[in-house]
Amino acid sequence: MRIALGVVAGYVVFAFSTLVPFLLTGRDPHAAATLSSMLGRVVYGIAFAALAGLLAGRIARERHRIAALCLALVIAAGAVVSIMERPDDASTLAQLAVLVLMAPAALLGDWLGATWATRHETGSRPHS
Repeated sequence: MRIALGVVAGYVVFAFSTLVPFLLTGRDPHAAATLSSMLGRVVYGIAFAALAGLLAGRIARERHRIAALCLALVIAAGAVVSIMERPDDASTLAQLAVLVLMAPAALLGDWLGATWATRHETGSRPHS
């Protein structure tokens, strides 16, 4: 149950974060974008995917890796479906970035959260 809750919470964070810039600017998410705008969106998306993975992992606790993997698969599946539905769309490059960069970032976020938690539970310090 905690795994499913973690995946859902993580996906809500990721999905909502991807909508916010478009809601604030009124731009069409499927419209062509400049390179700088695209790069900014990718970095933003990676950060929120990592945050979503961290959240999913913290909610799932001991089974954090499973939750993060499921979240990454859900994010990737959304990108694949979007690419298949609109193969000629200008947002195909953005969906490829979701697939190749943001979905793995969810795993990275969980790993960073788990590493931080392990170091602080045991009181150990990272080696310099």
